[in-house]
Amino acid sequence: MCVSGQNPPAQPVTGSATAAFETRTLCSATGLLVERNKSYRITLVVTDPREDGHKFNESDPEKARGIETDPRGFGRDKMRSTMALGLPIRRLLASNWFATILRVGNKGFGELVLPFARTDPSGNSYTATFQARKSGELFVYVNDSVVGIPGYFDCFYKNNKGKAELTVELLKDE
Repeated sequence: MCVSGQNPPAQPVTGSATAAFETRTLCSATGLLVERNKSYRITLVVTDPREDGHKFNESDPEKARGIETDPRGFGRDKMRSTMALGLPIRRLLASNWFATILRVGNKGFGELVLPFARTDPSGNSYTATFQARKSGELFVYVNDSVVGIPGYFDCFYKNNKGKAELTVELLKDE
C-alpha cells in the first residue's frame, strides 16, 4: 500500500527536511530516507484540523463534522457504533483510530506508532523521537480500516479530513 516516491528519488535526512501529507491518503511517501540505528525527531504541525468521518457533501458545517482528533488518534470513547464493523480490518488493531503511523520502507514490517507530545498551547504542533530499526524511505498514514479488494483499499480514507507537515530531524550522536 506504500509506494516509494520515484520522481525525484527519496533523499537521506542529513539535517532536517519537511514533507506534507493528507489524512485522506492511504499512504504518503515523504521522499525522505532514514538510516538504520540513527535517531530522529519528528515534528508534526497540523495545518488543517483532523476529522474521521467528515461529510464533504454536507453544506452545514455542524452536520459535516466528523470525529475531531489529534495525531495521537482516538479510542473507543469517541467511536461511533458503525465503526465496530471496521475494527477487524483496521490497519493496526492495537493502536488508536486515526493515530499517525510512520513506516520505514515499503516492504515488510516497519510501522512506528510514536508517542507524540503536544509542544505548543495552540495544539497544532507535536513531537516524538525514534531510532530507525532499518533503513528506507519514510512513509506516513493514519490508522483507519482498509478493505483488501483492489479498487476499494482506500474507501474508508475518503471521509478523512486533515493535513499536516512532517519535519524529520537527524539527531546527533552523543
